[in-house]
Amino acid sequence: MAAKFSEAELTAMTVLLSRVVEGENIKKEIDEQRKILDESYDAAEKQRATAYAAFAVFGFDMSTDKPWGAVREAMGKAWQDGVQLARNRLSAAHKANPIAKEDVKESVPQAEPEKDEDQSAEDDAPSVQPQPTIREIVIAQLSAAGEIGVKAAEVRKYIELTYNQTVHEKTVGMTLYRLSKDGFARRDGRTWFSAKPEAEAENPGVDAPGSEESAFS
Repeated sequence: MAAKFSEAELTAMTVLLSRVVEGENIKKEIDEQRKILDESYDAAEKQRATAYAAFAVFGFDMSTDKPWGAVREAMGKAWQDGVQLARNRLSAAHKANPIAKEDVKESVPQAEPEKDEDQSAEDDAPSVQPQPTIREIVIAQLSAAGEIGVKAAEVRKYIELTYNQTVHEKTVGMTLYRLSKDGFARRDGRTWFSAKPEAEAENPGVDAPGSEESAFS
């Protein structure tokens, strides 16, 4: 015969069970997001490493700490052509992705153009953009994605490209999960959609008191 518990005990067990179920679901979502990120990262690294090593065919020593100076000097104007080609390809991909950052930075920092000594220090300073909370960014990106929807990994990439900040792999997924609990987001497989009224989604800067601090403070 099953043991009899008081109402208070049943209430306590109900809360505990809800936490177990919630935790298991959060872990499952995080595992799915980690798999997507790992696959994307591996593909990008394979592409980079293959192209990087291929420069050795042209006689460059790619085993040094900073090989790009010699490569840039040898390529001359073709260096900028290569960078622009990459930007064009990324821009084309971003047009198909409503959350992607349009302006792509050159990702060979060791080979930045040399600057004159009298050039203003302001030229070296990275541009400073407003830094809303992760919640505000996610809400805005869900709204921008519309019926196409967006994946957590895509939102994380957008944040890192736009604000030049590293975001923990769990952060966006947890934010989306909380938004879904609040009725602001819904999920279909690995794709998330906005469930928030357009009027609110268009003004993500207004949040409830006590909301998250700046995502990068």
